[in-house]
Amino acid sequence: MKKDRVQIGEKYGKLTVVEKGHYKNQRQYYICKCECGNLTGEIRDWDLILGNTKSCGCLRKAWQHEIGKHNKKYSGCLLCNSTKHYAHGLCNKHYIRWWRGALTPDQFAIVNGQQK
Repeated sequence: MKKDRVQIGEKYGKLTVVEKGHYKNQRQYYICKCECGNLTGEIRDWDLILGNTKSCGCLRKAWQHEIGKHNKKYSGCLLCNSTKHYAHGLCNKHYIRWWRGALTPDQFAIVNGQQK
């Protein structure tokens, strides 16, 4: 018989494995308990091992809350003063350029709060 890759009681991110779920398509599923107290649905063994699933969803909620607080302090884009902003104080055009790493050094300094 094959040894399980995931053992009951092991911790993955904020999740602790509580019990085995069903076995389907050569994958074992597990039920976990999050540090916040919630029980998860069944999670595939590889999602736990590879870190694809780290919490019950509370990490995402906390992250979205922080991004929301971060965005409220900007009234528009930091680089072009557009009143529509996407994230990190940037309009959609500048956010995409920032994400791709295509901002000039001067623009990068402004976004990071290191204005010259």
